[in-house]
Amino acid sequence: MATTETPRRESAACMACHQKIDPPGFALESFNPIGAWRASYPNGVAIDASGQLGDGRAFDDIAGLKKLLLEQKPQFARMLAERLLTYACGRRIEKLDRPQVDRIGRELEKRGYGFRDLVELVVLSDAFRSK
Repeated sequence: MATTETPRRESAACMACHQKIDPPGFALESFNPIGAWRASYPNGVAIDASGQLGDGRAFDDIAGLKKLLLEQKPQFARMLAERLLTYACGRRIEKLDRPQVDRIGRELEKRGYGFRDLVELVVLSDAFRSK
């Protein structure tokens, strides 16, 4: 697992979020800033793309992370729908929006979890159309 300590991981205020967001980030370290695959950093240090999710499940690389996420496809899809809707609306998703997020999740499951379908469902949602 990547263990480079940085100030964001030393601060208690920052650590709470970074414990959640860093593990997927470690898995993505094998991609450079423009998406090309890399095995090492420009300085020659090998990339360690392993990590551990908050529930204790470990992965060795992006393929391992994908496998873990696919074990929870409905939950992952719902979370992604909520985040995309948050971004699209330019605001936080509130309790009143939950039924729309749930509808998007159910419809996305029926359609086979395609990203194009997710984008369509978000832009056709009442939350997005009434922003």
